[in-house]
Amino acid sequence: MALPRGEATERLAEALRQDSIPLARVEARDGYLESPWFDAETGRVVPGGRLGAGVVRVRGWVEPARVRQSELRVETVFRRTWDPSLPERELERPVAPDHPVLVRVDSAMARLVRRYGFNP
Repeated sequence: MALPRGEATERLAEALRQDSIPLARVEARDGYLESPWFDAETGRVVPGGRLGAGVVRVRGWVEPARVRQSELRVETVFRRTWDPSLPERELERPVAPDHPVLVRVDSAMARLVRRYGFNP
């Protein structure tokens, strides 16, 4: 993406919010953002202890690539099981390629690429 890290992070956050992805944290300086756990159908925030592909979290990273250029990575995950003996991140799994939230995330990313370009 032809933007510096902080600006690219803000544009990514804006694009996700436009597609009804709620965000709990946006750290432009660090190039990081994340949503709370939310219901995929309603967009309402739910406790992180709920299981199944209907409750998801979105995280994004913006890494410096070249001068005034950034590389974006976004993940959409759910929890299939709960095991208090494991770190929470180890219980997360990527959603299916046709998951409605992932479709919205991909749409937001595509708009960003059209508007700001991408790193070859």
